[in-house]
Amino acid sequence: MPAPDISIVVCTQNRAEMLRGALASLYVAATSGFTYEIVVIDNGSRDHTPEVIAACAAESKKSLRGVQEPEKGIVPARNRGISESRSRWIAFFDDDQLADRGWLAELYRGANEKRCRVVGGSVHLSFPDGCERRLDPTVRMLLGEAKLANEPRPYGGRLTPGCGNLMIERSVFDQVGVFERTVDGRGEDTDLFSRIERAEITAWYIPKAIVHHLTPPERLADAYLLNLARRMGAGIAQRQTAQFSRGRFAALWLAKALRLGLIQMPQFGVASLRGDREAALGCRCLLAINASLLSAGVNAFWCRPRNANLPRGWGLLQNKPKTISP
Repeated sequence: MPAPDISIVVCTQNRAEMLRGALASLYVAATSGFTYEIVVIDNGSRDHTPEVIAACAAESKKSLRGVQEPEKGIVPARNRGISESRSRWIAFFDDDQLADRGWLAELYRGANEKRCRVVGGSVHLSFPDGCERRLDPTVRMLLGEAKLANEPRPYGGRLTPGCGNLMIERSVFDQVGVFERTVDGRGEDTDLFSRIERAEITAWYIPKAIVHHLTPPERLADAYLLNLARRMGAGIAQRQTAQFSRGRFAALWLAKALRLGLIQMPQFGVASLRGDREAALGCRCLLAINASLLSAGVNAFWCRPRNANLPRGWGLLQNKPKTISP
């Protein structure tokens, strides 16, 4: 059979019921002048994920197949998806999302209209029935919301894509390499996009290419959000110590410390005094991000030799790209 135009890669582990809905939203996607397949990478699930994949493959009118990847981690899972796909374009989608019916068509249209090899879209949050909380922007960001602009615009600077809603031409991986293990085990999409930027490959954000990130009640708990915030701060610190010179990182560290003490802590106090729970939670999360960044920055920068114990594959420091043949 001829190769499809797009391969949708979905990596999953122990989220069988979420996966069922995610795949159902994909195999009814609207098409306009292109074909696609769905490749599900099961990263060692111990629940009934294999049965869900088989059931969805039987239901889908599009090609849908499951592949076992025994090496744990999102990086080997995504790279297995690249190697298993048969298409010129590879779209990445998460197992805890639902796609708008026009999601893939918008990405494909955007890639053709902008004549680019990398496109991404919007991520909206989907809340449990009856949830009427008005979440702070920091909390929404931690939960994965990405509404970056109202009109298409190039990625770059602070505007970066995430792998929950991203389509890349296979030739990009041949040029810059595939996903790499990062210092903190997270941020592999940020690392990949850094290499894409350095290669001067144009990437566009297409706001009408929408996916909905599922947000069950447990993800709205304060403890869950604060843990996410601390992990984010530590990851940012470790990536920046690898990327920036000592002088630049020291200046960034000092600026963060001053901002934490002079702006963010007073903002938290004001929100608490006003009794604004959501604003106060957002401030707590922001404080957790930056406090963790400062603490991890000390450990990663001043308490060990520069780049000590960094994984050999840390993409920001690597010159020779790795490729995976189709």
